Amino acid sequence: MNLLLLDKNFDYCKTLMNSMSALNDEVRISFIANSLNDLSYAYNADVILADYSFYDTGIEVRFSNCKIIYLSDDPSNELAIPKDNIDYIIKSIERKSSNLSEP
Repeated sequence: MNLLLLDKNFDYCKTLMNSMSALNDEVRISFIANSLNDLSYAYNADVILADYSFYDTGIEVRFSNCKIIYLSDDPSNELAIPKDNIDYIIKSIERKSSNLSEP
């Protein structure tokens, strides 16, 4: 599974990547981007973890074949997972990846 992390905060990217590696050895981030310009149309991700600031910026169209999970610093954001809940992020990735083979 190719997992892409899209977030402007490099320190958060590093923390999330290290935390995920420590908590689950089957989930790995394959690519990190800090802006939409960093992404290549050739990059083939299965699941994208994107900061909520990228919501409705065209990423959904550009990567229509990917599952997108939005992350937010705001715990009241109902459209995103709180960034500080690493366990829930991993569980969401696992759920999305189990659905990859479904049409």
